[in-house]
Amino acid sequence: MTNQPPESFLGLSALRRTEGWAPAIEELRARWEANADEARANAEAVGARNHGRRGRMVLEVVLSRQRRYDTRIRGMLTTWLSRIEDLHQKATMAWVADHPESFRDLASRQGETSTVINVASALLRYGRDHDIADEDSASQAWARGTAGLELAWRLDPYVGAVSGIGPALFAYTRMLCGQDTIKPDARILRQLSALGLTPPRPALLQPSSPRVRPPMNSGSAFSSSTSCSGTQLRDARHPLSGRSGLATYLGALSDLTRSSSHGAVQT
Repeated sequence: MTNQPPESFLGLSALRRTEGWAPAIEELRARWEANADEARANAEAVGARNHGRRGRMVLEVVLSRQRRYDTRIRGMLTTWLSRIEDLHQKATMAWVADHPESFRDLASRQGETSTVINVASALLRYGRDHDIADEDSASQAWARGTAGLELAWRLDPYVGAVSGIGPALFAYTRMLCGQDTIKPDARILRQLSALGLTPPRPALLQPSSPRVRPPMNSGSAFSSSTSCSGTQLRDARHPLSGRSGLATYLGALSDLTRSSSHGAVQT
């Protein structure tokens, strides 16, 4: 007798009927069992890389939308950190929230400066509301407290409520705070497609949305990934559609894969 699978969304039964589903899920489970410890360690390392500089973290999150990490974001963050050092300041969220002039030319797309300020302010407000003065501790506590909101990020009254934050940037913020999560993007879609799965495809993104190459270290056993946030996923033939369709799909795969450690699960 098999355990009931986690019903992450109503389209799971439809996805089970797609060609190649069962062997692909088994392969994902095998990868998870082989790489879970490394993935958890990677997640901790990703969360620690902005220790003491959570302002950099917020800037990285917002800049990750539709930009290549290695060729653009890394250099932009280095430029910003140099400015902060020249001013003998620390790369904190408090500084970011009060000094948008320090990054306005970097977060140059419409609404980005406001998104940076509002995400930093939201995490600072979380700390005040929960009597946590340290920015690292407040960010990490927020990330732990939002587990389960990956598909309902707007229910979070802090980062999730900020204009410009969608499922991908919400996931990336949690990832940079040390949570083991998956950020939906084109790279992870390519890897899932190579396994024979049929997720919403990168080709179905809006034509105006450029591809994004993320950092190699994501904290996920399945893939390293960043952002295709703000794009629209459209495929009438797929059981999932809409802006959070990919995040929903990945959530189901993650649940099914990890549940293998608790006994047999119907695929």
